Amino acid sequence: MRCTLNGHPVDLAAAPGESLATALRKAGATEVRLACGTGDCGSCSVGMDGRVIHACITPAHRAKGCDITTGLGPGAALHDVQDRLLNGRGFQCGFCTAGFAVTAAHPGAGVERFKGSLCRCTGYTAIAEALDRPPPAAQAVDDPRIVTGALPFCDDIQPDGLVHIKLLRADVARARITRIDAARALRHPGVIRVLTHEDAPALRYSTARHAHEEDSIPDLRLFDDAVRFHGQRIAAIVAETETAATEALALVDVEYDIIPPMVSALDRPDDAPEICRIDWQQGIDCPPPDLRTVELTMQSQRLQHVHLEPHVSIARLDDDGRLDIRTSSQVPFLTRDLLARLFGLPPDRLRLHAPRVGGGFGGKQETLTEDVVALATLLTGRPTRLCLDREEEFTATTSRHPMRVTARMAATADGHLQDLRLTACADTGAYANHAPQVLAHACHEPVGTYRAAFKSVTARALGSHSLPAGAFRSYGLAQTVLAVECAMDALGRATGLDPVEIRRRNLVPPGGILTTPVSDGRRRDDTDGLDWCLAAVADSLGPGEDDPDPADWRIGQGLALSMIDTLEPRGHPSEARIELTPEGIRLRTGTVEFGNGASRAHKLIAAEVLGVGEDRITLWNGDTDAVGEDSGAFGSTGLVVAGQAVRNAAENLAARLRDLAAARLGCPAAAIRLQAGQAVGPDDRRMAVVDLAQGGPVESSARVSGDGAIAWNVQGFRLAVHRVTSEIRVIRSVHAADAGRVIDPVQCRGQVSGSIIQGLGACLGEDLRIAPDGRAEIRGLRDYPLPQMGEFPATRIHFAPARARPPLPMSESPIATVAPAFCNAIFDATGWRASALPVRPWHIPAASEEG
Repeated sequence: MRCTLNGHPVDLAAAPGESLATALRKAGATEVRLACGTGDCGSCSVGMDGRVIHACITPAHRAKGCDITTGLGPGAALHDVQDRLLNGRGFQCGFCTAGFAVTAAHPGAGVERFKGSLCRCTGYTAIAEALDRPPPAAQAVDDPRIVTGALPFCDDIQPDGLVHIKLLRADVARARITRIDAARALRHPGVIRVLTHEDAPALRYSTARHAHEEDSIPDLRLFDDAVRFHGQRIAAIVAETETAATEALALVDVEYDIIPPMVSALDRPDDAPEICRIDWQQGIDCPPPDLRTVELTMQSQRLQHVHLEPHVSIARLDDDGRLDIRTSSQVPFLTRDLLARLFGLPPDRLRLHAPRVGGGFGGKQETLTEDVVALATLLTGRPTRLCLDREEEFTATTSRHPMRVTARMAATADGHLQDLRLTACADTGAYANHAPQVLAHACHEPVGTYRAAFKSVTARALGSHSLPAGAFRSYGLAQTVLAVECAMDALGRATGLDPVEIRRRNLVPPGGILTTPVSDGRRRDDTDGLDWCLAAVADSLGPGEDDPDPADWRIGQGLALSMIDTLEPRGHPSEARIELTPEGIRLRTGTVEFGNGASRAHKLIAAEVLGVGEDRITLWNGDTDAVGEDSGAFGSTGLVVAGQAVRNAAENLAARLRDLAAARLGCPAAAIRLQAGQAVGPDDRRMAVVDLAQGGPVESSARVSGDGAIAWNVQGFRLAVHRVTSEIRVIRSVHAADAGRVIDPVQCRGQVSGSIIQGLGACLGEDLRIAPDGRAEIRGLRDYPLPQMGEFPATRIHFAPARARPPLPMSESPIATVAPAFCNAIFDATGWRASALPVRPWHIPAASEEG
């Protein structure tokens, strides 16, 4: 089929019924991303004869004779909109960026043209701002392949001889498999092998990846004859083509002994198995009389991460017989260690690498595809690929823990907190996964934030026959902060204090002990920016010209704060290596880049220490061959821990370079300054730093475990609720972050903005519902109302003065403040207190129903 692709005539091969996106990718145009398969996200956007289409739902045959334009475009130079996106940093992970660029480059009416384009990382503000202003004169430091789509993600590099895997999934929620007959599937053309529980290792493990494996509960087999949730993988088809593998799924005969399931632990907490619990108290349970008491119960829903790049892994055996897996994972080192144990291999006989990942949000802190491709490649000797589709992402991966939380507070008449009790119940689904760690984290920060004579926590994680829960942005914190911050707001009203003053009176003071069930003895930093953040948000929420007509709208404002303590108490190991060669400086880290900004931050840190430009440093990251160990990119540790390892390694290298330069320049090492790529001695004697490597590479390394880092976030909303329809409009969003020293302000603002928009999605519509039979009701993006570009105003983001504090975590902490600030603003506007998320307009009484 003849067409023109980016200005060049091509013969496009396409199978009957194949989409244009698939045909283009087979032809090498991997900048056309596949994320949904239903035309709902825009990652596959291409131009066809001057108009934008979604290639994933366009039949390939329609391209015949057409002019097709992808993100790469017809020439070497970037299009104007790509230049704007690159220089304006209108991206984070970059998976969706080429699609946005194609859409923006074609005619359209303002933001309306992006209604079919989704971005989960940026919150859209960075994209809109980048497109709205001309690019600066200074040249961008980021890789231009991000905006053309040429920078490869996992699925964009495929080895020769690749075979494909599709997973057969259980269509019941609880059962024992009594028979699997794969004979018909094995006779299907192209099928190589069918894998079942009979082929799987007997070892049980957890898909959850942590720095401390002993914390995980080993309750899963790679394939199991016990079905514990609807959508569980029970067999794998390995075939020459993805089409053949998909067709063969229907040819596997499975017989079950069905057992009645319990699909919601929150609906039947007394009947659900208890996975873990926390019982803790501090102080004497003897409150004084005449206290003002409030008690609120809030239920947070199950959410999907919706990283646009799906889970995908490609395994092969290299020339030495070593197992090499390219994967979309936040935790390649921890996954390597699991696979080595699972298959009885020495760790150095495996390599896992994930140089760039298309979003994660905790969803890729799991081993969901790597174990399957490893098994298939070890058994067949062939390179194998497993890529989950969007329906599988919703129905068969992991989600946020649904949680019911009760916060009870009692204070004196003047608002001093005396009693703080937290009761939490989480549904962890079919497997324990991250339940112990999520529960501990959820009960740590909210309880430690405030001082009280008596504190208590009773928390349980319960199992059910439903979609497994796992790591999700904030790691349980958003669910408990919602209850605590709404209760604190109510306590302020009960004692006649405004939302800022009730918090100020009860916060642990600077230098005070943050008493919690997890880490008794930690202290609040004397120089943190929490008080500044509270004031900044409060001062920005008053009436303004953006308020709608109060005759039609009820207007309210609310705020909430949260602390985040990013590290596990026993640390989070990370290593960095750095070397100087005549060609420049090469930095090696284990941290994966998935929109967290760690890659550029690490280069900036090293460049600052070594006195060179950022462009002089090349980075090798996200690869188990790069360094000895790294616990992964989660919990905001890419900057806090790995960033410190980079700094330490760079400082070690700088010391060695000063010694070498001192010997060459004939002066003390202490007199050497490293600046502008030169070693400068007394009397301005100098030499190029790269010349110090003429005798061979100069190397250094560092390993850190991290001491933890506490950051604070404050979110405020001013919103309006329609008096008749109860439609909700966000008028203003303000966020203040105690982020310490902000290394990359544009990237950090993007992290905060994306967190807030993701949080608003949870407030207003996102809900991964489970049907009574255990089936996930959401099958694709069209059923799951993600925030769209232009739906909310840009958040005004403020960073507290650093006061010599180090960089602090910001990739996940802001989201915990969003829902409580939103719910407090709804109450301020209407007098109606939400008890569950999401909040729908029909939940809120109309003004005519009040009283």
